Amino acid sequence: MSRRSWMTTTRLRGGLLAALKRVGLDDKTAESPYDLSLSERKLLSVATVLAVDPAIYLFDEPMMSLDWESRRKLTAIFHQLADSVLKL
Repeated sequence: MSRRSWMTTTRLRGGLLAALKRVGLDDKTAESPYDLSLSERKLLSVATVLAVDPAIYLFDEPMMSLDWESRRKLTAIFHQLADSVLKL
C-alpha cells in the first residue's frame, strides 16, 4: 500500500483547490510557486496544510514576513479553525 493511499488524488485536488480559495490564491493555480511573492508563498504553505485536513495543525511563525492584508487573511483562517475545533 502506498503512503498516499489514504487520500485519493481527486479528494486531494479538491481539498487543495478549496484551501487555495480559502487563503485567496485560487487565481494563482497556474503559476509556479517561484513566481509568487513571499506573502503568497507563505499563504501557499498554509494552504497545503489545510488541504489535507490534519487532526492537529502546527504552524511555526506563520505570520513572519507577511504583508498586512495576508496577516488579516491568515488571522481570520486561524480563528475559523479554532472555532470549528471548539464546536466539536
